[in-house]
Amino acid sequence: MAADDLTQNGIVVIDRSFHPVTLAFRDPALESAYIQESNRRAVWPLRIVLCVLIAIIVLQGALEFIGMLAEGWQHFDVFLAGVWFRLGNIAIYLAAIWVTTIPPAVRNGQAIVSLFVILLAVFGVLNADIHGQWIERTATFINFLITLQLVAIGLLVRFGVPIAIGCAAAFTPIIWNLMDVPYAPLFVLYATVAMMSWVAYSIERAKREAWAGAQALEDERALTERLLLSVLPPSIAKRMRGGETLIADSHDEATVVFADIVNFTPLSASMSPEALVGILDEIFAAFDEIAESYDLEKIKTIGDAYMMAAGLPTERSADPSHALDAALEMQMQLGEIAKRLDIDISMRAGVHIGPVVAGVIGRSKFVYDLWGDSVNVASRMESSAPVGAVQVSDAVRGVMADRFEFEDRGQIDVKGKGRMRVWLLVGRKP
Repeated sequence: MAADDLTQNGIVVIDRSFHPVTLAFRDPALESAYIQESNRRAVWPLRIVLCVLIAIIVLQGALEFIGMLAEGWQHFDVFLAGVWFRLGNIAIYLAAIWVTTIPPAVRNGQAIVSLFVILLAVFGVLNADIHGQWIERTATFINFLITLQLVAIGLLVRFGVPIAIGCAAAFTPIIWNLMDVPYAPLFVLYATVAMMSWVAYSIERAKREAWAGAQALEDERALTERLLLSVLPPSIAKRMRGGETLIADSHDEATVVFADIVNFTPLSASMSPEALVGILDEIFAAFDEIAESYDLEKIKTIGDAYMMAAGLPTERSADPSHALDAALEMQMQLGEIAKRLDIDISMRAGVHIGPVVAGVIGRSKFVYDLWGDSVNVASRMESSAPVGAVQVSDAVRGVMADRFEFEDRGQIDVKGKGRMRVWLLVGRKP
C-alpha cells in the first residue's frame, strides 16, 4: 500500500488523483501499473504507425523518381541524396518494429520510444544541410515528427512535450540559416508544438481518468466478489451471478459436523469484549484453515458453535473421513490454543451422515444453510456428547468402521429422536 493510500472502516482506499501538470498518478504503484498497461496496449498501434511511415517514404520516393525521369535525370544527384536519407529513416523504423517484439523493451516502452523519437530528430537535423532546396520538406518532416510523438505513438506527456520542445529548439537554427524567410516556418513549428502538446495533454488526461475509473470499478467488483465468496460457496455464488434467485439442492449423503466450545460462556464474563472476540477469532480462524485443508464447507458459526459439512456443494469432497479427521484436528488445535493462552476451554463435537437440503436464503443478507433431519441429528450428537469428545451416530460408525476406531457408548436419549445408539470417535486405525 502506498503512503498516500487511505483507510476507511478497515478498507484500503487507493488515491487515484494525478499531478495536474505531469499527469502522473500520486500513487507510485498505480502509476507503474498504468505505464505498463499503456506500453502493452501501444505495441500494435505503434507498429501500424511505423509501417505507415515506411509506406509513405517509399511512395514519396517513387513519385520523385517518376518526376526525375520526366525531367530527364537532371536532378539525379539530389534524388540520390534523398534516397540515402529515406533508407536511413526506413532502417530506423524497421529497427523500431523489431524492438517492439522484445518483452523487456515493451515493459520499458516509454524510454525506448523516447530514444526512437530523439534518434529521428537527430537524423533529420544532421541531414538538413544536405537537402538544399528540400529544407521545406525537412521542416515539414520535423512538424510531422512532433505530431507523431505527441499524439500517435502513446508517449507520455511528461516525456513527449520536453522532447518536442527540444526537437523544435534544435531545428530552429537550421530554419533560420537555410531559409530566406524563416519567420513563417518557425511560427508553424512552435504553433505545432503548442497545439499538439495541448492535444496530447487532453488525450492523456482523458485516458488516465477513464483508466482510473475502470480500476476503481474493478476494485469494487473484486471487493464484491470477495464479500460474496465469504458467505457463499464459489459454485453457489456463480449460480447467483447467473441469475438464479431460488437455490435449493438435495444431497443424499452429506456429513454434517457441529462443534461447540465448552466453558466459553463462563469465560466471557471475566474478559473484556476485545479479548473475548480476539480469542474466538483465533479459534475460528484455525477451524477455517482445517475445514479448507480437508475440503469441507464451512456453513456458519453461531455464538461459540461451529458448523461444517462434507459432500456439499458439488465441488467439495464427499468423503466422510475428511469430516472425522477435521474434527480430531480441531480438537487438537483447540487444546494447543487453550494451553498457550492458559484458559480452561475444550471442545465437543457431533457428526452424522444423511440427506440434507442446502440452499440460499435472504435478500439483503445472503446465508448458505442446511436443513433436514440429518442436521438436527448432528446437532443432537454434539449437545449430548461428553466434554472433550467427538460423538457420532450409528450411521457414521457403519460407514467409517473400517478406517476409524470407535468406542461404543450404547443407547442414549436424544431429544426429538428417542433412544439412539451412539459412538465416540477414538481416532484412525493404524
